[in-house]
Amino acid sequence: MDFGLELLASDEGVEGVILLSYGMEQGLGEFYKTVASAVTESEPKKLLKHLAGIEERHMKRLFDLYRSLAPEAISREEMASKVSADMVEGGHPLEKFIEEHKPLLQNVSDILSLAMMIEAQALDLYLRYSERVEQSSARKIFYGLAEEEKAHLASLGEMMEKAI
Repeated sequence: MDFGLELLASDEGVEGVILLSYGMEQGLGEFYKTVASAVTESEPKKLLKHLAGIEERHMKRLFDLYRSLAPEAISREEMASKVSADMVEGGHPLEKFIEEHKPLLQNVSDILSLAMMIEAQALDLYLRYSERVEQSSARKIFYGLAEEEKAHLASLGEMMEKAI
């Protein structure tokens, strides 16, 4: 099974692509916030909050893109109500992901390693989505998201080099 591909219909419209992506970004942000609330050390907590902020910026970009394409005005709250945030980037179920990874994230290098894994999977998933969608505008959105994930992955790599 191609994990994560089942989330996308082959004829998904551009708005659906954006909503799916927004939901996964929101899910990952929730993951980082949940783990941050349970971590007691200041550096890991600070990093997790930073990572949650990055996901928030990705969501803002997707919201702006959605507003530019959708004919009706919509608020962020309305958009959030249209999405399912029970998946993190890469297509993993949020609750299961929290359960499996929360106990392992007590130091900066572990957090960065997991974040890099997630971003690599998101990059892969967005590239696979871009090959699967029929609309060229949706394909461009997925390529753009993949490029953002690639840049985020490079940034995490730089952070890892500084941490070790």
